[in-house]
Parts: sequence; C-alpha cells; structure tokens
Amino acid sequence: REVEISPRETLTTLEDTLAKEGATLVVEPLRYPLRETPQEESSAPVCRKLTRKDGDVVDTTTKTAEEIDRRVRALTPWPGVRCTIGGAPLKLLETSLEETPFSVPIPCRGNTLLHLVTVQPPGKRPMGAAEWQRGMR
Repeated sequence: REVEISPRETLTTLEDTLAKEGATLVVEPLRYPLRETPQEESSAPVCRKLTRKDGDVVDTTTKTAEEIDRRVRALTPWPGVRCTIGGAPLKLLETSLEETPFSVPIPCRGNTLLHLVTVQPPGKRPMGAAEWQRGMR
C-alpha cells in the first residue's frame, strides 16, 4: 500500500503513520490468500542498517540547510544529528527551513539558513533554541 509522505515528515510521525497502516494490513492475509509477486533483483533498493555513526556531526560549512534539515527529520531520535556551533557541540532535535517563533537562524553552505527549533547541549535536557542561545551569552 502507498502512504503519502508530507514534506515536513519526521521519523517519528512517519513511524506512527506506518504502524497504523501496518496494523490494518496484518489482517488482510487472513482474509485473502497471498500471491507471490516476482521482483527484479537489479532494481530492488538496498539499504544498510543505521549505526550511531550515521548520526555523526554535520558541518554547516559543507552542507546546506535543506541537507541538514532532512538529516534531522530522518535521524531523530536515533541515532541523532549533532553539529558544532561557536565551538560548542549541540544535538539538533528539531529544525526548520523557515523562521518560526523562538527559532535561531544558523548560516549554512550556499547562503542558506537553518532555523534551530529544539536542541540539546551535552549533559543537559532538550530545550528551545532561543533558550539555548540565551544561555550561550
């Protein structure tokens, strides 16, 4: 079955959608017998298992805001995305490509802006980006 994925979909929201869809699909084989569908091996997508390293540190000077935003939506909550801002490490929990109330703009490659919404400094609780920025001063 096909499921529409919105442009701002995150791992967590997609997981919820697919869990509900999957629950309804579990019942169908009991009602209707399964038919084998041949698959062309050469066109089958292959993806390796994610590791902690996949959530490694991103560099705002080598990645655009869109690239980082996509990574954050795909890899949060695990393995997560980290970056260094002003020499300080920071875990990115929620980002946006558009300004939102209390977001903090960060310049990225290609003159793009990534807006930090929710972040987590090492050893601290998750917090709004504006709150984090006030604490950085």
